[in-house]
Amino acid sequence: MSADEDEGSVEVALLPDGGVALRDGSNPEGQVHVYTAAEWDAFVKGVHAGEFDRP
Repeated sequence: MSADEDEGSVEVALLPDGGVALRDGSNPEGQVHVYTAAEWDAFVKGVHAGEFDRP
């Protein structure tokens, strides 16, 4: 894919309670995924620990 092609995007909103909301930036009318602070923390820790790395 060239730099001029749309590669998609994810929009992130930090919520007042510490949670996070995510949506597809190319489809702002689409579904919003909302995660609690604890869920987001577990996800970030998993990323740092390599839990989602491909084998």
